[in-house]
Amino acid sequence: MTFIQKISLFLLANLLGFLLSPLLKGQDLLSPEKSPLASLQHKALLSASFGNEAQSLHGAFFQLHPVGKKQRFFVGYGLRLNVFRGRNKAYTTAPAALIAAEKIDTLLLENPQIQSLNLALWTEYRPLPRLSLNFTIDVVGFGWGKKQKGAYNNPLFSPSLDASPAPFNLLLVGDNDLGTLHSEFGLAYQWQRNWAIRAGFAYLFTEYKTQENVAEQNNRFRYKHRAAFIGFIFTPFKK
Repeated sequence: MTFIQKISLFLLANLLGFLLSPLLKGQDLLSPEKSPLASLQHKALLSASFGNEAQSLHGAFFQLHPVGKKQRFFVGYGLRLNVFRGRNKAYTTAPAALIAAEKIDTLLLENPQIQSLNLALWTEYRPLPRLSLNFTIDVVGFGWGKKQKGAYNNPLFSPSLDASPAPFNLLLVGDNDLGTLHSEFGLAYQWQRNWAIRAGFAYLFTEYKTQENVAEQNNRFRYKHRAAFIGFIFTPFKK
């Protein structure tokens, strides 16, 4: 299991346990004194990454909950909009079983363009008042974009295939993932009361599906965009 996979499973397990803990302990979630919602925070994010003939823009809004009395560790959830643009990108076979069997073909797309809206998770650690380490990852959502022609490299099939962005996105860890999903490792510095600058490493899965099945009855092809990112955080209701 890769480091990304371990982090994803850790986030899912801990966020679920944190959100369910008041119910398991019999707490009144409507009571400001007892509810974890009493000290929640909100964050609006904007980030962009640029790679080899590929760009992505991301906007998100998260609701965060502190964990522990010192309030240095936070977990949260929110919505993220992803926009990806590329040029001459090689999309390779996406299903995990075919990748493991090394049965990999390529679909070359001249101008891939994908948008996705996903439910995402957030985790953050604040070692210093103005400095924080954070990780976000998409979990489930929807993707859309224009249909286009792709050049398929298998001589047993048509060299030109119609392909569209995968309509459904789901985090299943690693090559089992479906659709277009984004994750970020970031370091943020708060330079004003409600504003912080953020930079780090971004990892974006984008997926196209062909209208017809090709080799191994496959119609899913993926491109992985890895790049540095820079962005801003706005905390609208900070006390």
